[in-house]
Amino acid sequence: KFVPRLNVPRVNMPPIVASPVTAPAATSAAAAAEPIFAGPDPSPKKIGEVAIVDIGFDIPKEKITFTDRIPAELGTSISFTAKNATGADGVFIVIFYKTNKNFSSSKELRQEKIILKKNGKFEIPPYRFVEPGIYKLIVKSGGMQLVERIFSVQQK
Repeated sequence: KFVPRLNVPRVNMPPIVASPVTAPAATSAAAAAEPIFAGPDPSPKKIGEVAIVDIGFDIPKEKITFTDRIPAELGTSISFTAKNATGADGVFIVIFYKTNKNFSSSKELRQEKIILKKNGKFEIPPYRFVEPGIYKLIVKSGGMQLVERIFSVQQK
């Protein structure tokens, strides 16, 4: 399954590890009825003056590995929305890190323990990429790795 990666205009801002995203309040009954999770969203969201791309993915029962074919540009802010598609409630560990050839020197950027009900969703706050390299998002449950998402960040 291919998920598009957007390269959008950047706004100069200091590097941040992560910041929570708050959704704007619904302005009408029709807007309130829209589903919260609709899978990968190819259009960037604007929070203040920062464009953020949100990528949705399912947490399956069995391991999947996905490599994004199109690299993100340096300065891109990306958030992820994970949906529990295992068929049962679960406890998951989400680990986000920058890899190195020597794995022992890889840098963990974020780790969270989350509890999701069946079909529940969790938004991983946006991260602004200020270093080129290979990044991985790992989701584990019960000591088993269920999701490995690999993507690269390159300079323009």
